[in-house]
Amino acid sequence: MTSRRGGTYIGGDYSIPQGMPGDIHYPLGIQCVDCHPTGEKGMGDMERAATCQDCHIEAEESIKKGVHKDLLCNACHVGPLGGYQITIWGPGEVAGRENPFHKYSLYYGIQNPPIIMKDQKGRWMTVKVWPHSVGNIRSSVSPSGEIKFRWPSGETRDAYYVVGTFDDLPSNNKHLLWVEFQESSHPMGRSRSCESCHENETQRSLSEWEFYDSDGAEPFRGRHTIIADRKGLRFVDMSNTTPIKPLPGRRLEDFASWIYLKDRWVVPGDFSIKTDKKRYKELLKKYNLLKGLSEKVIEKKLNKKDRQRLKRLREEVFHNIQTGYTQQKRFDAFIYNRQPSKK
Repeated sequence: MTSRRGGTYIGGDYSIPQGMPGDIHYPLGIQCVDCHPTGEKGMGDMERAATCQDCHIEAEESIKKGVHKDLLCNACHVGPLGGYQITIWGPGEVAGRENPFHKYSLYYGIQNPPIIMKDQKGRWMTVKVWPHSVGNIRSSVSPSGEIKFRWPSGETRDAYYVVGTFDDLPSNNKHLLWVEFQESSHPMGRSRSCESCHENETQRSLSEWEFYDSDGAEPFRGRHTIIADRKGLRFVDMSNTTPIKPLPGRRLEDFASWIYLKDRWVVPGDFSIKTDKKRYKELLKKYNLLKGLSEKVIEKKLNKKDRQRLKRLREEVFHNIQTGYTQQKRFDAFIYNRQPSKK
């Protein structure tokens, strides 16, 4: 959930794990309340949703006319995701007393590159995705059959999928499994590469993490891979990379049931990124041409007015590559025939 907290926006020592880059807007002096204004009741009455269009008008208008019209901004501009990578509920201490439902959530790490999926309206978005398991369940629970959005009308784009219950572990009755999908809006940064989505329709994300809950076991490290393709989404190669040393009275299935459940987290559906290869090559060629021209312009010494003009041009061009020929002439004007603007 850290993708929506201030620590992720600020980055550095405030991120989990520490040292992750912050949001590109933070060094510019943009505070949380600039995009998420508070209501009459103060911080408890904050507007959760924010739109990039308030500031990036050219980019939003341009992308609506291009091949990426069904992408949200975060699908390209949100990078590696920190915070929770696995969540296990099992026997442990809660408020100083034994409880069958201690939350072992301190599997903190980094998921990279992010997985993208379609929201309720069919638009691609970046999501933080991780497996959950809760033991000591007595009743059987059937799979949900499809991904369920918490707010079908679109108030949020968070979702989940119930995998079901399994009872073939050494103890703790049945274990209920589900997968959490949380839209990730931070940290915003430079866009991901074209190749990261269009070279292969199968998505792969590596999650490397460290367990350091105060209960369960001494700290240890591990990793897993998330694969999302036309067959569905699944977690594979779940393993610890350093030894696991349980604390007295704790068993593996209490805090690390994934050791027994490794390949059980499977979500049906088509998560593949389909690409028209011929069209992709044509547009990629245009993109590289325009990128080269843009870099030539950046090398020139521009006054403030022309820098703003170039910024708007770049936002318009790189969010709608189909207009490449027209925009090429505008870059050429900057490079060869530009008339200096008055300061």
